[in-house]
Amino acid sequence: MSDTNQSEPAAESEMTESGGRDWSRLLLVILFALIYQVAEVIFFAVALFQVVCMLVTGDRNDRLNEFAGTLTGYIYQVLEYICLRSDVQPWPLGESA
Repeated sequence: MSDTNQSEPAAESEMTESGGRDWSRLLLVILFALIYQVAEVIFFAVALFQVVCMLVTGDRNDRLNEFAGTLTGYIYQVLEYICLRSDVQPWPLGESA
């Protein structure tokens, strides 16, 4: 009977830890969803500016094109974290893009 009593606090501790991780993950998902919204606005601004550059100069802006590639990679990382496909936190809380 003493084995049962000893395993109950351990089980409760595991559930509390799991619940704490779930809540912290939920808060991080909400934070990264907000970051995604900002990144999406920046992405469309970059795309619009790239089109304007092409209309004015007839060529793409290489630095802007490189930035757009980096931004799309970052957005992909954020979406994978939000959709629970990855446990790696994107920048600014985890690894850089």
